[in-house]
Amino acid sequence: MESQTPRPGASETAIDRRTFLRAGALSVPMLAVAIAAPSVIAPPPATAAGVNGIRDLSVEGDIDTFDVGVSSDSNRYFEQGRMSSGRLFTVGEDPTPSGSVLRVEWDPRCNDGGAELFIKDSPVQASGTGTAGSHGAYATFTIDEPVPVGIPQGETGLSWSISLGEANENFYPENEDLHPYTVLFTPPTGYEDPDMANNGWSSHVSYGGTGGVTDTNAPWRTVEV
Repeated sequence: MESQTPRPGASETAIDRRTFLRAGALSVPMLAVAIAAPSVIAPPPATAAGVNGIRDLSVEGDIDTFDVGVSSDSNRYFEQGRMSSGRLFTVGEDPTPSGSVLRVEWDPRCNDGGAELFIKDSPVQASGTGTAGSHGAYATFTIDEPVPVGIPQGETGLSWSISLGEANENFYPENEDLHPYTVLFTPPTGYEDPDMANNGWSSHVSYGGTGGVTDTNAPWRTVEV
């Protein structure tokens, strides 16, 4: 897999999905790394007519960031991918009216400082925040413009991106109970969505044991997992 240049605030060290980097005998910092990945929200081809003429709010995006962390004894690791940008569109005859809502969930032990939403590169003020589950946090955002008509793998729609707070560089969920990163768009109040399966995405958190450590004289060494 080819790595891309990380966004500002991400590590400049390339990491693939099976490798992370470890500095000396110190605990490994959690890294947020921009990595190319295929589109993971890709509904089957459809026409602009939608389903029985009903507006179907849909989202497409890429897993473009990975969070990786290692336990203090270096025996366990975790990783999760995050979809942090994409395209929002309506499959139907007419745009979805303004008032659609994004709910994003994350683990503030992993990324603290809250979440920010950008629609077409413009910031959107959070309309609500709170806790989610035992360890999660959430923020909701109301989109004050219509969502254009589009089709899967098309070009029309609203571009969106989500930015989380700074990564906790020393974090590892010792109980392996990381709250998954979740993105969910819902239509405005009073509008029914015929297919909620294409409205969002949730990460799958992976845990495993570290092994195959190769010592080098360099400041960093690679640990295969």
